[in-house]
Amino acid sequence: MKRISEIVKPFISIIFGALLLLLYLNWLQYSGTFLAAGIIAIVFAAYYIGIGVTLVLAGDKLSAQAKKVVSAVSVSLFPLLMFLIFLFTVIASTKYMGPTAWVIAIISLVASIGLAVSYPLALAIKEKVLFKIASLFAAVFLLALLLNVLFDASGNPIGLGAVNILEVVIYGAYVFLLLNSIPRELPAAEAPKAEEPAPEEEVKEEAPEAEEKPEEKPEEPTEDDKYKSGI
Repeated sequence: MKRISEIVKPFISIIFGALLLLLYLNWLQYSGTFLAAGIIAIVFAAYYIGIGVTLVLAGDKLSAQAKKVVSAVSVSLFPLLMFLIFLFTVIASTKYMGPTAWVIAIISLVASIGLAVSYPLALAIKEKVLFKIASLFAAVFLLALLLNVLFDASGNPIGLGAVNILEVVIYGAYVFLLLNSIPRELPAAEAPKAEEPAPEEEVKEEAPEAEEKPEEKPEEPTEDDKYKSGI
């Protein structure tokens, strides 16, 4: 299954970029902030298409570090784009937004910018706490995408016939990219090598010193001995 995901992932990036390009291409006819958002979306879409083609043609030749950078950029760009779109939508729809719309807008803005910032930091710093925070922002961001499909800008539920199918497909493609890019856990940093304990010095057993025997004094000759020796 993992092998299939690795094969499909580059093509999903191309499809995702192409759909993103077609969705926001008409925004070039707008003016002001929506025109700026359309230009940014087209640039991001071109990146996804380009990186997808690169992974298909030279995926095996890319180093692990290059793949990590590609993963960080691919995951972060779309939330950054959605943050701008959510922000511009709030600015344009302030007069018509109800309490539900404000709650969804706040969740969407916080989750999108949080994911765009926390995920690259987690990969760069390799802190488990940052990785958990990035995973939390990713889950909330996916919830925000779902809420924006189910509710309109004023906070009213959307009927089945008013659901934008293209947006749903784009969100689904991004979910696939996200789930295949975020590792389940960060590689643990190399632990410092523990110093090997110095070999215990062999205690040299000193041989017990031989007890000095007191010098034996020659016995003095007795009277009988003197007599026998003619002294």
